[in-house]
Amino acid sequence: VRLKCNDGIYDISESIVGNEILGEILLSLLYQLGRLNFDLNVRNSSFLEETWQLPLYVEYELVPCLDLGICLGHVSGRSVVIRVEEGSVAGEDNKIEIGDVIHEAFGVCIHGWRKGKVTALLRQNRGLPVSLKVIKGHYSNGCIFPGVVPLLRRLQLDVDELQEQFKAALKSDNQDIKPLLHIGGQSVNYLGSVSVGNCGDVSRIEHAVSVVVNQARVPVAVRMITGEIGVQTLLETNRKVILSHSYTEISACGRRNDMPLYFAYIAGDTSCTISSHFTCYVFQAPTEDKSRDILLTLADGFHRTHWAV
Repeated sequence: VRLKCNDGIYDISESIVGNEILGEILLSLLYQLGRLNFDLNVRNSSFLEETWQLPLYVEYELVPCLDLGICLGHVSGRSVVIRVEEGSVAGEDNKIEIGDVIHEAFGVCIHGWRKGKVTALLRQNRGLPVSLKVIKGHYSNGCIFPGVVPLLRRLQLDVDELQEQFKAALKSDNQDIKPLLHIGGQSVNYLGSVSVGNCGDVSRIEHAVSVVVNQARVPVAVRMITGEIGVQTLLETNRKVILSHSYTEISACGRRNDMPLYFAYIAGDTSCTISSHFTCYVFQAPTEDKSRDILLTLADGFHRTHWAV
């Protein structure tokens, strides 16, 4: 199939649609997408410019009350919950939690609103049932949704502490955590992670691998699953997801020539093109060939997705 386009709209030298080679690549990707089944909530698109990972999107109908019992922080046009009063209507059964983003209130989208306008909306509807549409700040497995991480940091909230609280709550409730992908992948050992600062370049991998290996941490048996849009790491013992990154968050992967069994990838706290904080995750494969094959799969994944960002 040959693409036809209006030269007055698409610059042949710069546009994907106007370029014959890039156009063929685009068509091949669209053909593959046509074979996938999507179950998308079109309202749940608020963070697609920051990450391909979709958050949990839930709707609540709360009883009429004078005070919801939440405090909102406003950053980048989003209303983020920074405090929930114990015993409040919003906090009952952990409906609303710290890190959640209020997307709609009383049927009105409040994305981009200033603090005073949001407060006025709540005041105008005082005494009525409170309908909210909320973007949850964490997944059902306790992991923080990557899109809210920069917002939480700007609001001076401790992201690591919050994630520990969520996971501790799940453990105490004895809830089962299900992986997002079918079981498969490669059996490897996870050795740990180390921050590499504000640069996710491949040159950081050699030093990061040495740092983690020299710490002599106890290896954790895991299963690494590389999917269509990202990679997940599950504990071999109970299949709990301990790491999950989309390819758009991965900036580099590689290994040291003198330590071929060890491999690593670097990921940002959001899409790597805009992230200001990167972490290197280090693994050990059973053989050199297995280490190489996993790296090739990772590299293929993020190279395949980054061109379209």
